[in-house]
Amino acid sequence: MVSDSDAGSPASDEHGSTSAARIAEVREAVAAAADWFTAQFHADAGEQARSYARERGIGPDMLAAFGIGYAPAARGSLRRALARFGDERLIEAGLLISVDDKEPYDRFRDRLMIPICDPLGRVIAFGGRVLGDGEPKYLNSPETPLFDKGGTLFNLHRARGAARTSGVLVVVEGYLDVIALAQAEVDQAVAPLGTALTEAQIAALWETVETPVLCFDGDAAGQRAAMRAATRALPMLRKGRSLYFATLPPGQDPDDLVRASGVEAFAKLVRSAETLADRIWRTEVDAKPLDIPEARAGLRQRLGEHAASIRDSALRQSYRKEFERRCDALFRGGYIRTDAGRARYSPSADLSDQDKMRRGPGQAIIAAILHGLVRFPDIARNERGTVAMLPITDPELAAFRDRVLTAITAGRALPVPDFRSTLAFSFTRDDPNGSEDLRKALSTFGVSDD
Repeated sequence: MVSDSDAGSPASDEHGSTSAARIAEVREAVAAAADWFTAQFHADAGEQARSYARERGIGPDMLAAFGIGYAPAARGSLRRALARFGDERLIEAGLLISVDDKEPYDRFRDRLMIPICDPLGRVIAFGGRVLGDGEPKYLNSPETPLFDKGGTLFNLHRARGAARTSGVLVVVEGYLDVIALAQAEVDQAVAPLGTALTEAQIAALWETVETPVLCFDGDAAGQRAAMRAATRALPMLRKGRSLYFATLPPGQDPDDLVRASGVEAFAKLVRSAETLADRIWRTEVDAKPLDIPEARAGLRQRLGEHAASIRDSALRQSYRKEFERRCDALFRGGYIRTDAGRARYSPSADLSDQDKMRRGPGQAIIAAILHGLVRFPDIARNERGTVAMLPITDPELAAFRDRVLTAITAGRALPVPDFRSTLAFSFTRDDPNGSEDLRKALSTFGVSDD
């Protein structure tokens, strides 16, 4: 990991030597390009870029704060404007492309330009968002003597102060997500640069806060990226340092969520983020059916491998025990082992009417959730890991939950509740929001770390 004092220090070239004077010229060329892109954004040629920024809700303050610019569509506009640096330096800075003996040309064309800075706030690279139908949609600078893509986090230089003050640092997928959140006065957001979160980037996050929150899209790609980050973080874990995971609603990015529901909706999403252990557990439980012994053994093996990857021995042991405990709860169902070694169902003891009336508010909500799961069995199957870890203290509810898990594991229809719930009306098929309300209710119950 590069410290602040070393930020932006030149990398060695292929010959193992780096000229400080040459690096200074590259840095000057990149800074000049940033100024030129900004000027083009505000010139006549930048009208389409300004229109796009308005559509994204990026106001004048954010345009200035992030130094947003525009790269014209012509192949040689920047090359001519920065001719004083020479082609060699502009190529080295990642601003021109040279193919064989052909004339060099501008790397970024017809793109909204976003400067990428080092931890000291110096421009070291660019990200460009295409404005037309071209590909790729997003284009970053290549690796240069100034820019290490896998070791850089977009906006870290701006987010660090707010993150250290609040104790919250949010990782989103792209730089436009960061800018949208800054527009909504969420200043402690950063983003990787078109790659999966690397070990170096995770280390940089932990240098800022102990438990950063990864907030990725709810689609398959976003969830794969989250799981890759989780597995990369595991070997690096130590006491007090971990990751949390928040998942955006399907089809929404941070900007969509803030515009539709306000910044408080995003803040609530971050506050309800799940732990690293919960994310790994849920992903592995939901990965494959668990209806046969081999599948259940496979789950135990995968979770054991995740725990084994943790270098810290105390944490490794803690994760191993926690995953074993959860597997035992998930597979326990409503069955116990008799002295003769045969499995039999163990019904819970009857509760007196007085005990039923004394059921606490949390247990009353869980009773309603269990009713709802029978009405929406797909949710029960998809969220069986969460169902298994519901914090149930009421024996009647615990027994029914175990019967639900047994039915899910066996692929049978879910049982009909044999208890009443005064809140069961909360999750009905007659209500168009019934299934979504049930999912939200389930999400409010975290898994205990005890």
